[in-house]
Order: sequence, then C-alpha cells, then structure tokens
Amino acid sequence: MRVLSQKMNNRKINYSLLSKYGFNKTKEEYIFEKNILENQFKVIIYVKNNELLSQIIDLDTNDEYLLCDVENIKGEFVGTVKTAYEEIINCVIDNCTDNDIFKSIKSKKVIKYD
Repeated sequence: MRVLSQKMNNRKINYSLLSKYGFNKTKEEYIFEKNILENQFKVIIYVKNNELLSQIIDLDTNDEYLLCDVENIKGEFVGTVKTAYEEIINCVIDNCTDNDIFKSIKSKKVIKYD
C-alpha cells in the first residue's frame, strides 16, 4: 500500500466531495475503486484518519502489483500501468482535496475574516 502524503503537500481532504466522486464510506474509512487497462488492474484509494492511501491490484492474481512503486524500473508494460495508476491518484487529489497552503492558526483566522 502506498501512502500519498508527498502528493498531498499543501492539500487537505474535502470530505464533502468524496461521496460525490464515488467513494463509499465504511465505519472507519472511505474507499474508491476503479478498474483500469481493460479490467486487468484495480486501483483502490483509501481515506482514513485524514490520510490518503492507495494500492493497485492485479485482477488475474488478486495480488498487489508492487512494480508501480519501484522507482527505476523500466519496461513498456510497467510504464503503462504506472501512468494509468498515477492518473487515477491525481484525479482523486484534484477533485477531492482543497488547497491548504497556510498552516498557522493566525493565517487561517485572517483567511476566514472576510
């Protein structure tokens, strides 16, 4: 499973947008699933405790496809899978998070003061 904290730099999860985007809420987390590459793989994105996590599953074996997380791996197939996986992650971040540049309490009070 991949923790997406680096991609969430200066972003915060907007929980009101998750259901509209297709996340399902369980007792402890929100889950989004999407099949990609002609149903060869499934991307699963979790929101739990204000943290965004993801994984990609090879649907032939039902195992996590770990090659997407290997930095220097080369190959056309792995590159295609990795690109499709990253596109889904980036879409979720673009559609389900808000900018959160100002971190201090004082800055947030100034922003609220309108």
